[in-house]
Amino acid sequence: MSEVKLNLTKQEFARNLKLSPQALLQARDFWIKRVQRVTRSGKYIVTGAKLKKLSKAYIDFRRSFSGRTGEFFKPSKSNLTFTGQLLESLKARSNVRQQTITLFASGRRDDGLKNEEVAEYVAENGRPFLGIDQKGIDRIEQIGKRDIRRSWKKRRR
Repeated sequence: MSEVKLNLTKQEFARNLKLSPQALLQARDFWIKRVQRVTRSGKYIVTGAKLKKLSKAYIDFRRSFSGRTGEFFKPSKSNLTFTGQLLESLKARSNVRQQTITLFASGRRDDGLKNEEVAEYVAENGRPFLGIDQKGIDRIEQIGKRDIRRSWKKRRR
């Protein structure tokens, strides 16, 4: 029986090292939950500033509305939770080959509009809610580093 040992340099090893599918899924799920949590609190995820205030007429309309509203709905709080459908429609796609994660709004609302169109309209009117903040980036980096360390240990054994 013969034995072969490969001598890889750190650069060669790092070039071929990628995040596992599980780590990408974990980062993807974290990102969706982070956007939902920060938006429901009434803040922009990227800057941390409060979302634009609603007009008096729109607040009055929201107070008198008797239809279906979201779980986190408050008449005077602009947190994109009037019906809750837009935040609940957030999905993400992770690509293991390219090592990317893409966040998007999917599906249709009860009134027939595509959630993607509603998200674009909301962003154009000064309430962009899709993005990532530094805290989110740091957490995703932690997920990636932990996964790389685990795979490094497995290869060294």
